[in-house]
Amino acid sequence: MRTALTHHWPEYLMEATGLGIFMLAACTFATLLEHPASPVRQAISDPILRRLLMGLAMGLTAISLIYSPWENRIMGEINQAVAAILTKRHTVPEPRSVLIGITGIDGAGKR
Repeated sequence: MRTALTHHWPEYLMEATGLGIFMLAACTFATLLEHPASPVRQAISDPILRRLLMGLAMGLTAISLIYSPWENRIMGEINQAVAAILTKRHTVPEPRSVLIGITGIDGAGKR
């Protein structure tokens, strides 16, 4: 375990940074689109349109993170679904994909 940590700490740091960027984007877009005092919310009164814009913003954020040079280096570890797709495309070795999935399930169970 210690050997893996010392050899792969840059990847772990990149993964944490990618998740942090995604969460920061989610908070920023949600505040802009949904806070009652936001000028964007006042300009867009239709809640369906605001939800559509939120989904578009988060989708574009995810795409930009997935196709970033960092994500190519860590091979889909930000999201287990991306790791599964990359495994099907033979970009991620299958044993590593299984470990990514297990850690994602393990992390989800601790919430």
